[in-house]
Amino acid sequence: MPVTHLERRKIEAGVLIPMLQAFQRALGQERANDIAREVIRELALPELGALFHCSRDFAMSEGFGGGIALERTQTLMQGASHCDFRFSRRDT
Repeated sequence: MPVTHLERRKIEAGVLIPMLQAFQRALGQERANDIAREVIRELALPELGALFHCSRDFAMSEGFGGGIALERTQTLMQGASHCDFRFSRRDT
């Protein structure tokens, strides 16, 4: 029976998340993130990279208390040469 695209992505996520967590424990956050980015690129799964890494950036900026806004128009996971983070104060 063929596996659907969504089922395949769920399986891949079930492998990548525990792997990333193990790398984080063994190597530290920064090195683990470097490895995860490379694995995601090699597997040609940029949507997983964007989901695991990039999507949490906006929630994190909200955690600063709501006075900080994040703008980002491109990411490495989307194929750009860099992530263009722009933090600014929100007018109250």
